[in-house]
Amino acid sequence: MIQDSIKYKEIHDKMIKDILLLPGYVSQALLLKKQIEDLSSIVSQQKSLIILGRKTQYATARETALKIKELSYIHSEGLMAGELKHGPLALIDEKAFVIFIATEDDDDKVFSACVSSLQQIRARGAKILVVANKEQSNLFGELADYLVLVPKASQWVQMIINIVPMQLLSYFVACKRGLNVDRPRNLAKSVTVV
Repeated sequence: MIQDSIKYKEIHDKMIKDILLLPGYVSQALLLKKQIEDLSSIVSQQKSLIILGRKTQYATARETALKIKELSYIHSEGLMAGELKHGPLALIDEKAFVIFIATEDDDDKVFSACVSSLQQIRARGAKILVVANKEQSNLFGELADYLVLVPKASQWVQMIINIVPMQLLSYFVACKRGLNVDRPRNLAKSVTVV
């Protein structure tokens, strides 16, 4: 029990440190703007996107898919990478474009599962864009057609860092398609006044 308390205190302290460093992390992620704009030329030509994430990055995959749908009108699905073999793999062929959010996780099992999933996607000939930590560039370089490298933080702060280039991608894809990003169609805003 005491060891659990020490472990959680260490995790808590790391999260607080990373939250305080968040403005710097986001600034570093914004430096990817040119690379993301270049990638948007390729992504904007796709009819459908599959966006994968594991554990906490599943939320990032879902948010990315939502933003791409809302702004670019491209069919996109944010899926849990662990579910790949349970249906979504049937959709992956040489015409598919997959975005895999594979930033580092302290769990080696999750990391090896990411590599395995990427190998399965690669074997089917899909184009792959991987979002990874800078330290992972040599690990994913052979599996990815396109690699976006973001700063590393604790998994809870990592989600915020990862969404920055993905929201930039959504924005630039919509612009490449000639769409008005300030007035997406059929997007209702609702406000309740109390």
